[in-house]
Amino acid sequence: MDTKPNIDCGTTSADAASSLVVPSGEPLPPYQDCTGCTVNESEIGVMKFLNIKDNELVHQRLLIVHGHVPGVSGSDDKITVHHPDFPALTFPAVDGYFKAIVHLDSGENELEFHYLQGDSCTSKGKLVVKMEPFTARPALKLAILVASDSSETFDAPPGMRGPGLNDLDAATRKLRCSAYLWQAFVAEHLYRHGFGRRTFRLEEECAPDTMGCDNKDRMTARVHVLRPNRTVAEIQDKYIAQQWNSLPEDPLWDPCKLVDIH
Repeated sequence: MDTKPNIDCGTTSADAASSLVVPSGEPLPPYQDCTGCTVNESEIGVMKFLNIKDNELVHQRLLIVHGHVPGVSGSDDKITVHHPDFPALTFPAVDGYFKAIVHLDSGENELEFHYLQGDSCTSKGKLVVKMEPFTARPALKLAILVASDSSETFDAPPGMRGPGLNDLDAATRKLRCSAYLWQAFVAEHLYRHGFGRRTFRLEEECAPDTMGCDNKDRMTARVHVLRPNRTVAEIQDKYIAQQWNSLPEDPLWDPCKLVDIH
């Protein structure tokens, strides 16, 4: 008698359990998900985190979390992450697999993940992550150079220009967000390649936090705005902006003209 469970990858845990047909008294056979991985029947519909363990210690503000809900299929699913001190974030999910970028605060972070199919929550998972900034090395400082003749705007599409869109405030927010994403990416890949939970540290200060979309005072990356007496043309000149490794015999290269930002 064929005892392989007749389970479609789109069934819920309750449907999967009811569809198993095995001889009386025999243990339930393993279930293979859409990738061919073997999953016990008791794990169907139970959210699993693939790259982080409960109560694990990390050292970055943003954490990339990979997860899976066995026995679920769907190309338009979503995963929503809830943190008691940050607004909820929602990310796409496919066939039970998801990746999410979650906010962390210093200390213990209690996270709750909701796997959504349409308006229905098919699975929930809880994860506790401890975060402490890595203080053993100097912090990386973020800075923006504002030229003496700058309009304090940056290039942007026509529909994305104006106050708060392509001005100095927007540049500061974008640089801060980019730096935290760099930090999370480096942390994930160092961990993935066997170097443990580590990454570079950013210089932070207690200020209104633009990362959480709620503007609350938190420890957030400090962005220095430096205003040298150089013009836009000088700062963008590859020969004097330290953006060009020219040959010593190049007649246009003059080390005395390098931009000094101190």
